[in-house]
Amino acid sequence: QKTRLTPLPSIVLQGVISIIFCIPSNIDGLIDIFSFSAWIFYGLTFVATLCCKFTMKKAKRVISVPIPLIILIILISIYLVIAPVIVNPCMEFLIASFLILFGMVFYYPFVYYRVELECIKKMTKFFEDFFDMKIAIITMSLNSSRTDIDSIHRRQSNSSIIQKRHLTNEIFNKQDSLNDVLSTDDIALKRHLGLFSGVCFIVGMIIGSGIFVSPKGVLRGTQSIGLCLIIWIASGLVSLLGALCYAEIGAVIPRNGAEIAYMKEGIGSIHERIGEILAYLFNWTSTLILKPASIAVLTLTFSQYFLSGIFIDCDPPEELVKITAVFAILTTIVTVIIVGIVRMAQGYTQNLQNGFEGTTTKPLSVALAFYSGLWAYDGWNGLNSITEELKNPERNLWLSIVLALPSIIILYLLTNISYFTVMSKVELLSSNAVAVAWGEVAIGPVVRALPILISISALGSGNGALFSSARYCMVGAQYGYLPEIFACIHKQRLTPVPGIVLEGLIAIALCMPSNIEGLIDFFSFAAWIFYGVTFLATLFCKFTMKKAKRVINVPIPLIIIIILIAIYLVFAPVIADPNIGFLIASLIILFGLIFYYPFVYRKIEVNII
Repeated sequence: QKTRLTPLPSIVLQGVISIIFCIPSNIDGLIDIFSFSAWIFYGLTFVATLCCKFTMKKAKRVISVPIPLIILIILISIYLVIAPVIVNPCMEFLIASFLILFGMVFYYPFVYYRVELECIKKMTKFFEDFFDMKIAIITMSLNSSRTDIDSIHRRQSNSSIIQKRHLTNEIFNKQDSLNDVLSTDDIALKRHLGLFSGVCFIVGMIIGSGIFVSPKGVLRGTQSIGLCLIIWIASGLVSLLGALCYAEIGAVIPRNGAEIAYMKEGIGSIHERIGEILAYLFNWTSTLILKPASIAVLTLTFSQYFLSGIFIDCDPPEELVKITAVFAILTTIVTVIIVGIVRMAQGYTQNLQNGFEGTTTKPLSVALAFYSGLWAYDGWNGLNSITEELKNPERNLWLSIVLALPSIIILYLLTNISYFTVMSKVELLSSNAVAVAWGEVAIGPVVRALPILISISALGSGNGALFSSARYCMVGAQYGYLPEIFACIHKQRLTPVPGIVLEGLIAIALCMPSNIEGLIDFFSFAAWIFYGVTFLATLFCKFTMKKAKRVINVPIPLIIIIILIAIYLVFAPVIADPNIGFLIASLIILFGLIFYYPFVYRKIEVNII
C-alpha cells in the first residue's frame, strides 16, 4: 500500500489461510504442525548460516557465532523434527509434510521457468487500481557486490517485478544513495523501527499465549517438575542461540524475508540451485503451514480463554484491544510471578520438592516437551523478517535480541515456578486452561479477569504473527516464488493486503480439524527443518563470506551445536511419537517441489494469474 507501506495482499493471504486452519484444528494439533514445519526450515537456515561462514568470509558481521554452536543448533533442529514423529506419529505431521512437498508442484513452472498466468496479471492489476497499491521493490544493500537474485535462472521474463529486480540491483551496484535510486513511482518499505521498537516487537511476538498453553505439553513430555523447569530454561537458551545465529547472517544478508534470503544467498553461495529450491520450499511452507498455524493457535487460545471467563454481549472496541494488548501481556505474567513469590515465601513449595520424581526415561519423548517449550519462545527470529524496516540493523538487530530473550527466559521460569506453587502435576495436566486453574486457587474471585487479559495477549500476538507472515508472502512474491499479486502493498496504508487474506484463510482452515497441541507439533516439525537449514547457511557464510561485516560473530562450535539440536528436534519427535501430523507436514513441504519446476525454474506464466 503506497501511503502506509504495508503489504496488504500478503496480509490478506495469511489471514485467509489462518482462518482455514482454525476451522478443522485444535490448538495442540496446530502447535504440532507449526513446530514440525518450522524446525525443518530453522535447521535449513542454520545450515545457510554455516555455509556463509565459508562462502562469505569477508562479509561484515555484527556478531559471529562459533561454528560448533551452529552445528549444535543444527543437530537440535534435526532432533526436534524427527523425534516427535517417531514418538507420536499423527495426522498433523503428515499434513505438514504434504503441504511442504506440494509446493514443489509450483516451483518449476512458476519460479524456475517463470510461467506467468494472464489471470494473475489481471488480478494484480485490479488490486493495484482498486486498493491503491503498487508492487514493492526489493531494497538491496547499498554497495552490494552480489549478483542479481534472479541471475541464476539466466532467463528473461516479461514480469514487471522481475524486470524491476534487475533494474534495482544494477542501480544499487553503482553505489548510489537510496534516494537517488528510487523514482517517485517506486514503492518500498521504510526504516522506521528503532532499538526500543525492536525489543518491543520481539517481546510482543514471543510473550503471548505460549506461556499459558505450553506448560501442559512440557510437563506431559517430561513427567517431572524438575525436568520441566530445565526444559523451559533449555528452550530459552536454544532460542537465544538460534536468534544470535540469525543476527549474524541477518547482518551479512540484510533482507526482509529472513530465511528466504538466507537460504537463497547463504546456501546458494555453496550451490546456487540447492539454495534456490530450499528458499522456495521455505516460502511455500511458511505460507501454508508456519504462519497460518501460528495465527490459528493464537486465535484458538484467545477463544478458549475468553469463553472460560466472562461472557459479554458485545465485542470490545478495536482501539481498546490495541491499547491494552501489551499491558495485558505483561500485567498477566507479572501478576502470576508476584503471587508465586508470595506463595513460596508462605511455604507452598511441596510440589517443588522431589522435583525429578517420575522423570521420563525416554530421551526421544523429551523432544515433544521441547516443541511445547519452544512454541512459547516462538518469535525469537521475528525481527529478522522485517530487517528492511529496522533502523541501523547492524546494531539494533542483535542488541534487541540480547535485551529481549534473557528477560523472557527469566519471566517464563518464574511463571512456571508460580504454577507449581499452586498446582500439582496431576492438576496441571488435567487443566484445560492452566492460568485459570492457577488463578482459582491463588487469587480467588479476581481470576475472572485472567481469561480476558490472556485473550487480549493472544490477540496481540496473533496480530504480530499476521504482520510478519504477510511480509514473508510479499518477499516470496518479490523473489518469484509466489504469484506477483502478493508483492503488492496498499498505496496509502502500505500494507500487504493479498498476503493478509491468504494467511488468514489458511489459518481458519487449520483451526477446524486440529487441537492446540497437534498444531504446535505440526508447526514445530516443519519450522525446525528450515531453522536447521538456516543455521547451516549461517555456518556456510562463515567460510564463503569471510570478509562480510559482522556486528556479532557467533563461534562456529555454537553454530554446530544448534544445527545438531535442530536435527534432534526434527527426528526425535517422529521416532518417539509418530503421528499423521508429521507425515502431512512432510508431504506439504515436498509437494511444493511439484510447482517449483514449471512456475519458478521454467518461469511459465499463466494468463489467469
